[in-house]
Amino acid sequence: MEKFITRKTNPDIKTKKKPQIYINVYTDGACINNGKKNARAGYGVYFGENDPRNTSESYRGKQTNNVAELLAIIKAMTILKDNIENGDNIKIFTDSIYAMRCCSSYGEKCYKKHWSKGKLGNIPNEEIVQGAYMFCRENDNVEFIHVLAHTGKNDIHSIGNHHADRLANEACGVTGCPYDNRKNKIYLDVPFDEKNEAKKMGARWEPGKKKWYIFDNNKYKTQMMGRWGS
Repeated sequence: MEKFITRKTNPDIKTKKKPQIYINVYTDGACINNGKKNARAGYGVYFGENDPRNTSESYRGKQTNNVAELLAIIKAMTILKDNIENGDNIKIFTDSIYAMRCCSSYGEKCYKKHWSKGKLGNIPNEEIVQGAYMFCRENDNVEFIHVLAHTGKNDIHSIGNHHADRLANEACGVTGCPYDNRKNKIYLDVPFDEKNEAKKMGARWEPGKKKWYIFDNNKYKTQMMGRWGS
């Protein structure tokens, strides 16, 4: 008979835990002529500057802003399917409360009613709502966070939403963001102790370049260029 040797574990040896992975993604939908026969919709998914996962796509089917918002979220979850199934922590930032509710409270309500509104007929966008909600229901490591749209601010979430919106509008055939009528950036050399004064005049900080800038249509442009122009 074979003898089996039981190995004793060394209590001093700690098992390495799998490192937690956190992924932020920004989604947005857009629709030109929303509600009209000639409506054109598209969606954008933004992970970060020059990220190959960034997406700008149009689609076939019902051309509305709400559908585009939902499809943007579904696309983001599709791209991150392996990460989600591996238990990575996913945060989806969207400016659409409708889309968030479809993936949570409203979707849950429809689910409990077996996706039926009774005498009221079918649930709007039922197939898409159901697909988005059921995926989220089965994966509790996906979190939705609402962000304000078109703020023009320089915080990371405003920038992320801006680029998701830009990608969505490009999918509709619009170059750039239609809410951003500002022109080219002008970079400035602003000393640290003068930054608050520059901010009051409309200067903004660009983290990537680590420089202050204004837009070409800033009313203080001449004054600021004379003082801090490169």
